[in-house]
Parts: sequence; C-alpha cells; structure tokens
Amino acid sequence: MVNIGFDLLRVLRITNRKFLCFLRKFYCFDLPLHPLSQAFGFQFSSVPLCALSGENWVLIFSVSPWWVLGFGCGSATLCFRGGFWLWLWHLWFNRQDTGFMNLPLTSPEINTPAFLVDRAIVQQNCETMRNKAQRSQVVFRPHVKTHKTIEVARMQVGDSSGPITVSTLAEAEFFAQHGFDDITYAVPISPAKFDRAAALARQINRFNLLLDNDATFQALQDFQAAQGTVLDVFLKVDSGYHRAGVDPDSPESVRLAVDLATSPAVRFRGLLTHAGHSYNSKNPEEIRKVASQEKESLTRLLARIPQLGAANLLRSIGSTPTASVVEEFADTDEVRPGNYVFYDVFQARIGACTLSQCAVSVLATVIGNYPHHGHLLVDAGALALSKDPGPDHMERECGFGVVCDLNLKCLPMKLIGLSQEHGKIQAAPSVLQHYPVGTRLRIMPNHSCLTAAMYDSYQVVEEGCVTGQWKPARGW
Repeated sequence: MVNIGFDLLRVLRITNRKFLCFLRKFYCFDLPLHPLSQAFGFQFSSVPLCALSGENWVLIFSVSPWWVLGFGCGSATLCFRGGFWLWLWHLWFNRQDTGFMNLPLTSPEINTPAFLVDRAIVQQNCETMRNKAQRSQVVFRPHVKTHKTIEVARMQVGDSSGPITVSTLAEAEFFAQHGFDDITYAVPISPAKFDRAAALARQINRFNLLLDNDATFQALQDFQAAQGTVLDVFLKVDSGYHRAGVDPDSPESVRLAVDLATSPAVRFRGLLTHAGHSYNSKNPEEIRKVASQEKESLTRLLARIPQLGAANLLRSIGSTPTASVVEEFADTDEVRPGNYVFYDVFQARIGACTLSQCAVSVLATVIGNYPHHGHLLVDAGALALSKDPGPDHMERECGFGVVCDLNLKCLPMKLIGLSQEHGKIQAAPSVLQHYPVGTRLRIMPNHSCLTAAMYDSYQVVEEGCVTGQWKPARGW
C-alpha cells in the first residue's frame, strides 16, 4: 500500500535573471532516485528546479519514495522518479528562454548571421532609465518597439504589468496576452483599426490611442455612436520633428483639444510628443536643446487650453536621445523612451550613449577575403543589418556599423557596402591577412530597432557565451 505524503512542495515563478541566479544558488533539492532510474543513467542530485526560467513554473509533489507528480508549462506527469527527469528535460527544451545553453560564439550550433543581445547591458540600461524616472517622480511608460520581447519589457518596467508603449496593434495584443494591462499605441490610428483597438481595450485596464486631426476624431465619434465604445486618446503634438502632430502654437490645436475634452465619444488623456529631431543632433548639448523644446511645446499648449479642458491632462514625452542626456525629467508627467534598452552606433555617435552601452551586435562569418581588392565579405548583408546609413549628417561615409572582434574590440575596418546577403568590409591588406575565411566577427549596428526586426529570435549572451533565446513579437 502506497503511503501518500506531500514531503516536498515548490512553486517557482522566475521573472528576472538575478532571481534566477539566487535560486540556482540556494534552492536545490535532493530526491532519492529509484534504482531502475539509476540503472538507466538518470543519476541526478541537487538539481535546481529554477532551471525553468522566463515565464515558466513547475510544481512538484513527491508522493512516495517511488513516485513523483509534476505540473508545469501546460503539462503534467505522474511517473517514477527517473521518468520525472525526462519530463523536466522536455520542459527545458520547450521553454522560450533556454537558459541551460552555454555556447561559445565560435560554436557551429550558432548559425550566422545571428542577432546577439548582451543580457547584462540590457539590464543595466533598463535599470538606469527606470531609476531616473523614479527619481524624477514621473510616470514611466517605456516603448517596447525596439525589442518586442516579454523578457526585456519585464526588465524595463521592473516586473510590473506596465505601463508600456507600442508601435503596432500586433505588439499591443502580444503584450496584453502576457499580462500587460496599460498600453499606449503611439502611432496615429487609422479608422480601419478601430474595431481591433476597441476589442483590445475591452480586455485590459487601459489602451490609449493617438490622433492629430479632425478627420480621425470625427471617425471616432461615429464609431462610438455606432458601437457604444468610448476609447482613451492622446492628442499628438509636433515639438519640432514635423512628422506628425498638431502645431502647439496654433489656435486650431487648442480648439481640437477642447473638442476632445468635451466629447462624450472619447476620454481625453493628455498631450503626447516625440522629439525625433533629436537624432539630427551632433552632440549632447544639441540634444539638450531639443529636450527643452520637447517638454516646452506641451506645457505651452496645455497653458492655452481652457481650464475645463485641461484638467488632469498628462504631458507625455519620449525619445531616447533626450531621455538619455538629461539629468532628470522636469516639467512633464510621463516619459516613453525605447531604443535605450539596446542603444546602437547612431546613439553613440550623437552622444546619447557610449559604445560600451550598446547591448546588441550581429555575429557574422567571413566568406571571402580579397587583399588585392582591399576588402573581405561577411554573410551579413542588408537583411541582417538593415541599410540604415547611420549619422550621415555628421559623416557622409560613416559606414553601416562598427566592425569588432568577438570580444567587441573595434577593428580598423569599415563596413562600406551591403547587398541582400553580403557585407563588404574595407581594410588594409596587412589587416585582412588576420581574418581568413571562416573567421567570425561582430558588427554593432547603426540602428538596433531595424536590425532586430530582421530576426525571429535573439541569441542571449552572458559572459561571452550564448545562454538562451528570446522570441520577439512580429506583424502589424
């Protein structure tokens, strides 16, 4: 007769790397294995349950010296202890963040080109920006469009459920499915997307939309009259980028703001801007001037809106260059930077960060070496790096990224050309002789957002080795 007794119960939910390391160090368990399992080679002791990381969890009931009952990751098992380890191994292989990997960058198991993400640098970038927002006592609503992954979003918000900013409805739906319940869709919405937006708004606590014109506002009013759905909206303001948004000094902008504030068809949440023209800067001082324009444009418009319409309106700003160079976020209510999680060569060149803060690179393999022509070829072309020209307002021929060795030491090389699957790197013959066919290089991209968008998985790097993968959201 089996004597059933629950002698072990562990519930582990792991949402960040520090907690994972803590559990690996302290929370291990020993289970006496059935002799048959030992005979089949399953000799495990002190195996950490915390090997299941990311969004996965495992619940273990040890019901007798012979049997183990396990639940986790959408499956369950009741088996001899040796069989339990096979089930746990199956869960390891089918989870998103395969933290048990430990592959050197030279491993043939890593296909090139590959998008490498340094976990420690991402974590540091996220903590630095979040801490700045907390010190400034503003709402921190980071943009997730650069990475589009649950793992990095959790680092950005500190394992809370938001708020966050997205650039596509597909992103909004993806993050809503993973528990994020306060989302701003930071692109002026098309009326054709109202139904989809309304469906998402009914699923989460808040889903904010953007508009900057009467036509969209009228369409929203018609939609509300037909469907009965009241949506949250921000008025997009042009702070100098001239891509979208209303003129903060125009009477028409004040009139539209008042119309939004008094309409029963929407909930008017505030004024929002993006200082995209900060990317035209050449140094931190120029970026700081744009940062002043960014916040002043919203404050100026807010002051012109009659008190009835301006009550409780938020001022929301956001660009990585401006957010990176200011010491604190003053005279604003909400900030929405995004690229800062990865940074890139462009940000470093204009002074928003240093190259040491750039968390991503593309691993590429030399496929041709032509010293008589003064160049080599790698297997990373435009579809691996994008064709973003970089800060060509500072240097017309700045190249398509920074070429480095596997330790991210910058090399005396220049990535001068990209075709679909070829990258052409220029260097002196005396340099080229050290990089024969088969050599692997790392290229820091000009624009990390566009480069990341080329990949359906990211290779997570820790201490020079690939330890896992992250899967980004895709689509529109």
